Amino acid sequence: MRILYVASWYPTMNDTFVIREIAEVVRAGHSVTICVLRPGRPMTSAKAVKMERVNISQVSVSPSDFIRSILIRVFNKPKAFLKCFIEALFACIRQPSRAHHLLYILFAVTWFSSKQTNADARYIHAHFLHTGAIASRWLSIMLDIPYGITAHISKIRFDKRLIKKVVKGASICVGDTLETVALLGSLGNAGAILIRNGIDTQAIAYREPATLHSNTAPPIILGVGTLIPPKGFHVLIDACNILRREGIRFVCRIVGEGVERENLERIGHELIQTRQLDMPGSMPIDELMLQYRHASLLVMPSVPSDYGRDGLPTVIIEAMAHGVPVIGTNHAAIPELVRHKETGLLVSPCDASALAEAVKDLLDNPDLCKELSLRARQVVESEFDIKKSSGRLLSLISYLCLKEGKPCERTRAIKL
Repeated sequence: MRILYVASWYPTMNDTFVIREIAEVVRAGHSVTICVLRPGRPMTSAKAVKMERVNISQVSVSPSDFIRSILIRVFNKPKAFLKCFIEALFACIRQPSRAHHLLYILFAVTWFSSKQTNADARYIHAHFLHTGAIASRWLSIMLDIPYGITAHISKIRFDKRLIKKVVKGASICVGDTLETVALLGSLGNAGAILIRNGIDTQAIAYREPATLHSNTAPPIILGVGTLIPPKGFHVLIDACNILRREGIRFVCRIVGEGVERENLERIGHELIQTRQLDMPGSMPIDELMLQYRHASLLVMPSVPSDYGRDGLPTVIIEAMAHGVPVIGTNHAAIPELVRHKETGLLVSPCDASALAEAVKDLLDNPDLCKELSLRARQVVESEFDIKKSSGRLLSLISYLCLKEGKPCERTRAIKL
């Protein structure tokens, strides 16, 4: 069976959970085409995530090809195109600031729907309630096949009425946290279910937490994520400044890149001068896995922000699988996995003093670190294994599309 995944950009390193899911779908014997909405050159090899047996279909930058594909769809399926066009038009009227974006999505989807290589597709899926989800709905209408979505964060950037149509029309509606499942229900899909983001737990060997005290090397406080305000790395650096003033040995390593780099380097200037703050930028996945092995603990200091909202960062799942103790904030969906004094420690967001105290609690208590890391690994194995989560999704897709001798059906997702 051919499955279409719709994404704004590919390959990408930020959404590793999507890459893992697609890999499992391919491993199960299905054909996958990733429909990339943004035109342009592929990312450089240093930032790319390459996958075998996956076809990449990227929007053409040729004006003649673009216009030709639109004309083909308008003449072949005028009702389907008109339905999508009307939805886009009213959404543009309600939210003019997104008009150019929505119209581009419509024309990109029209281009994909005209390609013969997509004619045999049986199902469409997208992650996030953003560009890809809207594109999946319109592509579903034009190809007359069902679509599904997986939501990860609760912030909606597009016209809410249009997003409601996307959510209500999805044959499979998935949230990766209880927070996103509740959101999907409030948007009109009573059949929304919980399927956690997964990692390959069998490929990650558990190790007891790295030595916290050493005569030669200080403990490593690891932070991983895009350098944007919602991640709260400025709070982590403030906490590290408190630890530095108290004379505590450590190195804080923040892996990632983003718009906050200059600000973080400014507030962490003294830590950089004393070599207690290291910001190496983005890393390939294999190199990031090595960082977990050497880390004494991971801090995910997410905070409320107008810039956006965090969900349940995948780096927490990855760190716990490796045996790294985790400190998170009592914000977004982080408490669903970081359960205070059970699988990790929780502090209030934006509280640098409380974060510094939590770091000291772990640095001073190796036995606590071991207890937390063991329980965290057990939870990850039972709730966040990629084979289990992708298996649930594939079961739902099969329910829709693999009935022998019968066409695809648009039905509500069943709970497994």
